[in-house]
Amino acid sequence: MVGLLHDIGRREGVTGMRHVLDGYNFLADRGFEDAARICLTHSFAVKRLEAIFGAWDCTPDELRFIENTLAGIEFDDYDRLIVLCDSLAMAGASS
Repeated sequence: MVGLLHDIGRREGVTGMRHVLDGYNFLADRGFEDAARICLTHSFAVKRLEAIFGAWDCTPDELRFIENTLAGIEFDDYDRLIVLCDSLAMAGASS
């Protein structure tokens, strides 16, 4: 269910990969740790900053925070499911 919130960081406006941090901070600050985790993990098929699809628009300190936080997360099946679903969804695609 928390996968529905995976892109809530986009509420901050048009950004690149910064939305993962904005979403994480927004939900973590409100005590929603599981949903915050999905905001961070949903863009990483592998846990490497350089393996994302998009441009980083974070400060070096923010990138270190993301890298350190990801390193401490053991991806589970739900993380992998949201990564898969996000990868399959394409902006502007029509049915």
